[in-house]
Amino acid sequence: MAKILKEGSVEGLSSFGAVTELIAYLQTMTYARHLGLNFSVYGETVLLTAQSAIVLQLIFLYETKIG
Repeated sequence: MAKILKEGSVEGLSSFGAVTELIAYLQTMTYARHLGLNFSVYGETVLLTAQSAIVLQLIFLYETKIG
């Protein structure tokens, strides 16, 4: 994330890949909640979901081809 902000570019990053990653993290997180697992089991997934969402927002912010 810091490199994206420093360079002001998302060249080489795939918006499709970022969306797919976000969906996978969300699915993992919600399924773990559904099973009633402890937060310590899926807590890292929550952080990865937040990071993935921020990267996706940065892609849409800096990508000029996406309207």
